[in-house]
Amino acid sequence: MDRPDTWKYAVDDDPYLEPHSEHLEYRWKQYLSIKEQINKNEGGLLKFADSYKTNGLFKVPGSIVYKEWAPGATQLCIYGDFNGWVKHEFAGQKDHFGFWVVKLPDSRDGKPLIPHASKVKVHLTLADGTEADRIPVWSRRAIQDPNSPVYPTLESVFWNPPTKFKFENPKPPRPRHLRIYEAHVGMSSESCKVATFREFADEVLPRIKRQNYTVSERYPAGTPEYYFLH
Repeated sequence: MDRPDTWKYAVDDDPYLEPHSEHLEYRWKQYLSIKEQINKNEGGLLKFADSYKTNGLFKVPGSIVYKEWAPGATQLCIYGDFNGWVKHEFAGQKDHFGFWVVKLPDSRDGKPLIPHASKVKVHLTLADGTEADRIPVWSRRAIQDPNSPVYPTLESVFWNPPTKFKFENPKPPRPRHLRIYEAHVGMSSESCKVATFREFADEVLPRIKRQNYTVSERYPAGTPEYYFLH
């Protein structure tokens, strides 16, 4: 259970933190406040961690929905290949929490308005009136454009294949104790290149297992400046 004075244990364990006690107490209270808001409005941390299921661009019966939290924006639009890159055609509505929702109804023949693998972007109008184009924060797939003058440039695509992926292997048993190894796949090679998931599985995972780690937390096989887009 989280107690208001839990932060004191850190100072007891490490006396060098004593000069920073006031700031540690402040940060702990901030954590408790935000956690209380998440529990109240999102139904708990576990449901909050499943936000990827309800945010971003996804297919629902009769339409495609885009949802993103952008409380500082005054307008949010989704555009891309599917509408000739017209920025303001599909604008969203913002709720009192700062979430924007854009709904794109299916065409008359029942097909999704955005075809599978189409490139998409988000257009924002900010509070000061400036406009900005961004890769959707909740992108489920991003590809590199090798022809871009600034390489590598990532582009977001709407991923909605007609045949859904099915896992072929059973889920591994849950470990009794967590010992987590944080792995950056793209930087895991000794060579001067971006490593692939295949190379990581063949060369790094066996070493992690030999060192008795029970969980591998993996980051994408992209270059570091794009890690936070995933």
